[in-house]
Amino acid sequence: MGISDKRPKTSAEELEHRARKSSELKQSLDRLEQARENQKARKLVRERLDRGDIQIGDDSWIEFADLTGRLERAVDIDPIILSVAELWDALETVCVVDCCGLDAFNFLPEAIEQAKQLIDAETVNARLQEIENKIFCLETDVVLSNRLNNYCDKRVFLHLLQHIQCHLRS
Repeated sequence: MGISDKRPKTSAEELEHRARKSSELKQSLDRLEQARENQKARKLVRERLDRGDIQIGDDSWIEFADLTGRLERAVDIDPIILSVAELWDALETVCVVDCCGLDAFNFLPEAIEQAKQLIDAETVNARLQEIENKIFCLETDVVLSNRLNNYCDKRVFLHLLQHIQCHLRS
């Protein structure tokens, strides 16, 4: 009686056990920190999207321009942009445009790269250049599109077109 049938751990076994526990704890803390960082990043993305900014890269955005008091100057660009309908169709992957407007489109470089597989990129890019020129010449600072379900500052939309063209060429 009183004699333990448990064999005492040697110091090497104890050190190995502690090292394993320490490593597991560090991995758990790293996962927790990564989850917090991911949560912060998602919150920042949501805030930018809620403001109306357009995401064009992991950390790249086209900033929304306030349209207060300018909507009555909007010019319908659907007759101009519908020549690249297949591009809009290929990029409308996040949601449907009737629900989310421009937020329904994925303008990240990898999405544009995927869209290139579905369209004639060279032809679409040439048409986008024509579209950019026509919109630039419009005597307004606000454009609207029923196809894209959006009112947009003309400079913002031109920036978006330039971004798409850049990635269609690459």
